Amino acid sequence: MSNLLTSRFHRFVTPSFHRFATSKTIACWARVAFSIALLFSFSAYAVDNGQYENVPPHIRNWFNNLKNPNGGMCCSLADGHRLDGDDVSTMGPTWYVFVEDDWWEVPADRIVTTEGNPVGQAVVFYRTVQRPNQKLKLDIFCFVPPGGV
Repeated sequence: MSNLLTSRFHRFVTPSFHRFATSKTIACWARVAFSIALLFSFSAYAVDNGQYENVPPHIRNWFNNLKNPNGGMCCSLADGHRLDGDDVSTMGPTWYVFVEDDWWEVPADRIVTTEGNPVGQAVVFYRTVQRPNQKLKLDIFCFVPPGGV
């Protein structure tokens, strides 16, 4: 009796499952998942080649633990870009930064004003996004205004 139920169950379930889950389909989805995982692992990878080994521990700690007002990590010391006074501008409450040969508006929810600024210079944490046939886009994670030493 058990074999009869099992065979009836497989007759209804197995064919519909195999229709979608062929080995080629599974292999294709595995490649897609691997490619997506690989893309995300490199997109936010910070590189520290030892150029920051002389940074005092309290400043290194500040960079590594900095978060924007939404709670998002600003990344780490290797991702922060210090800006000279000529590369930062403000118009009312709006901040602008000059990076990648252009002026960019800093989103208000990415401006960090609660953590102080131990380096004195403005610091912007960003990555560039360049898609084929599209203008360069800047994704700003955090911006720390100058001052506050």
